[in-house]
Amino acid sequence: MMAVCLMASTCAFAASPMDLQSGATPSTNAQPFSIDEERPINWRSFVPDVYHGPKHFWGFPGKLARQDEESGPNHKSSSQSDSIDEERPINWKSIVPDIYRDQKKLWTFPGKLVRGEDWKPTLAFAAILGGLIVADPHDSPYFRNNLTFSGFNRRLSGTNTAIGVALVPVSFYALGLVRKDSYATHTALLAGESVADAEILAWVLGNATGRLRPSAVPPGGKYSDTWFETYKPLLRANGSFPSEHAAAAFSVATVFAHRYRDHRWVPWVAYGAATLVGVSRVTLQAHFPSDVFAGAAFGYLISRFIVMPGREPEP
Repeated sequence: MMAVCLMASTCAFAASPMDLQSGATPSTNAQPFSIDEERPINWRSFVPDVYHGPKHFWGFPGKLARQDEESGPNHKSSSQSDSIDEERPINWKSIVPDIYRDQKKLWTFPGKLVRGEDWKPTLAFAAILGGLIVADPHDSPYFRNNLTFSGFNRRLSGTNTAIGVALVPVSFYALGLVRKDSYATHTALLAGESVADAEILAWVLGNATGRLRPSAVPPGGKYSDTWFETYKPLLRANGSFPSEHAAAAFSVATVFAHRYRDHRWVPWVAYGAATLVGVSRVTLQAHFPSDVFAGAAFGYLISRFIVMPGREPEP
């Protein structure tokens, strides 16, 4: 009861100082008092005050809800920290800081799992990758002595595919400069940034896992015993997991497919070409299918969810 009485007294003191100085009289309107109206303090008003006090108290959550609706779903306080979705510039000066920022996001990703975030896609990726690793010893030997893909392999050799993947952003950048098309030059820079991010990850994992390439497995050797078998100086590392070609190809494909998605044929061509690069790595015995899948997934995820956010739309 004491708390209710205190609430009623608080309501009485809610009148503005200007009203009190002007000697304004209380409203005689029959409508219920609001918490901001001047209210008398006497024994006659005690019972109505006790009635209106709890009414305002229990209606307070609704008032907060209405304020949230008025502020809008996109309202952000000024104290909120910068997020990856904020607009970031695209130019040569910012590319090194951008790669550093991307790598920080990439290598701190396990922290998100600790906080309970992104578990579903991570488990799906791990399940598919695990299944492919189990199947590697059974499907990889098929391509060792198979001459069916000899012509395909000549055209999509490791050197040819590397040059082809690099030429796409380079040619787009040059074309953008000639045509003074900033969207094209920015797309090329984003593709280059994505490739750099993906290649750094692939290089680190290749050194850490030391997996033999299928072509390095001796005749009659065990394709299931390929992990942590090859270690070389860092600058000469040649690990099989993940595929660097696939990572680069899907990095570039994802940037172009997303930036030019208004042209329906672009995603089909981009991802189709990247898939051909990945398949060639298997038929050439340069990688296991699981290596290619991991490289392609890393290239796509890095481009789509680390490099691209905050870079669109452009004016």
